[in-house]
Amino acid sequence: MKKPQIDIFVSSPGDLPKERKAIRDRIAQLHALPVPFSRFSYKSWLWEYDAHPTVGPDTQAALRDQIGNYDIYLGMFWKRLGTKTPRAESGTVEEFSDAYQKYLDQPRTVRIMFYFKEKTPLKLSQVNFKELERIAIFRAKLQEDGVLYGSFLRRDELLEKLTADLQWHISQIGQDWEPESVRQYICSFEYITSEFKNLLEKFVVHIEASTEAIRSSTAGLNKFTAVQDSMPSVSNQSEMARKLNSIAHAARVLAKTLDNNGLSFGTEFANGLEELLTALSIASRLKAEWIWKLMDETLKPILELRDTLIYAKESNQETITSIQQIPAFGSDLLKASKALVKAYESWDREIDTALSYIDRLEGEHLARQYERPESIEAIRARVELQNIQDSIDIETDTERGRELRQVERDFYRAFGNEPPNHEFDP
Repeated sequence: MKKPQIDIFVSSPGDLPKERKAIRDRIAQLHALPVPFSRFSYKSWLWEYDAHPTVGPDTQAALRDQIGNYDIYLGMFWKRLGTKTPRAESGTVEEFSDAYQKYLDQPRTVRIMFYFKEKTPLKLSQVNFKELERIAIFRAKLQEDGVLYGSFLRRDELLEKLTADLQWHISQIGQDWEPESVRQYICSFEYITSEFKNLLEKFVVHIEASTEAIRSSTAGLNKFTAVQDSMPSVSNQSEMARKLNSIAHAARVLAKTLDNNGLSFGTEFANGLEELLTALSIASRLKAEWIWKLMDETLKPILELRDTLIYAKESNQETITSIQQIPAFGSDLLKASKALVKAYESWDREIDTALSYIDRLEGEHLARQYERPESIEAIRARVELQNIQDSIDIETDTERGRELRQVERDFYRAFGNEPPNHEFDP
């Protein structure tokens, strides 16, 4: 499943080329870092790498049309504010103004990060005091607008700060920040359901293959039993050998079928559930009632598969036990039986893998129920229960008290909880 993408726009004049490249390289590596970075993919936009030759009213306007939407604006200044545009003091200032206005209009959709390089140029000829004054004015304006900026001396220091700052911002997704790409990712009910529908369909194929294999093995075991039971009455040794070879061949075919159909299904299922966990983790942080409903609907068919898996595992273990009890009538049959047991044990491990992931999925989903916003009905029920409990403390051992305690027990059971015991209860 494709992860939601965080788009980062890097904005600065051309006097920071090494820093810009280093930032681009670091952004390309973010997806490989631990959580929260690993939940998303990342794409940077820098004019020197991503802009296309075109014509516009002016150069900055031509760039502006290509920048598109972004989730994070990352701005930098050092020695130069940049060239004026028809709309602002410089191209970078115009880009910042656009980002800041977007933040004012839709504060939950964009984040702004700004840095100043504090290192003094080695040569005095590189210092343009007029440019430094323009930068000082811009910095003062940032403070007036409530923009908290950072500073750095060296490139490695910038990357260290940038990574830490991005980690903080990414961890805020779903709280006070909802990037458009993430909202689109979560809102696409059709996308999510189709992904897991494909996963479930693939899983059903494996279950059906397993069921057919179990049926075949049961038939094979019946043959084994029949041969074993007929041993005393079989006088023709060549006939016995033929039957044993036939059964050994059937066992080898069944073992190969199990290997082909069962092996790695648990791994595929686990990978799919990992992606589902990522999607639900992001979704749950948005704390919207429709998302909880989506999570419930998506999880229900997956959790229901647990009973099917448990049944398949029990059947596997019974079959393994039966195969292990077969007398060793010849080396071919012995080898075939061992191959069959090995195949079933492999299938059993795959089922255990899938079961463990389903348990983990259910556990994480239940854990998030405590964060779930209460509905009006739930709030009313909780308030009514509290009123009943307050009355119980007053009424104690009276007819009214006994009635209230019964209502209290009904409330607890309705929500699947064990009711409390009172000293006056019989």
